[in-house]
Amino acid sequence: MLALSLAFWWWRLPVQTAPARLSHTYAQALEQAHDGKPGAARVLYQQLARTDLSDEQRINLLAELSDYPSPQALKLLDAALGDRSAQVREAAIDVSVRLVSNSQRSLLLGPLLDDDEQSVRFRAT
Repeated sequence: MLALSLAFWWWRLPVQTAPARLSHTYAQALEQAHDGKPGAARVLYQQLARTDLSDEQRINLLAELSDYPSPQALKLLDAALGDRSAQVREAAIDVSVRLVSNSQRSLLLGPLLDDDEQSVRFRAT
């Protein structure tokens, strides 16, 4: 019975797929988003989902995020609010002011009032 349960559990695990190769670079995506070109939201979201960007690159992309509001943008903003870098978290707080209404923002930023970094706590207020 245990073996059958394990086999069923293993079968239900999602297949890990290799990430799709992006057809654009960070610089191209940033320029496209800044200039409001067609497809800018998609490439901006793809770049923000990358894990190999520097903090400065992530901050620059976040600055463009408020021009492309969507549920995906909110997910990316939420991820940035939990970033390991205090500078990225602070940039995400600034973006939240332009992207999220006051009532929603208080829910989103509430956990940052207990952040380890004083600058993040101050910015969240």
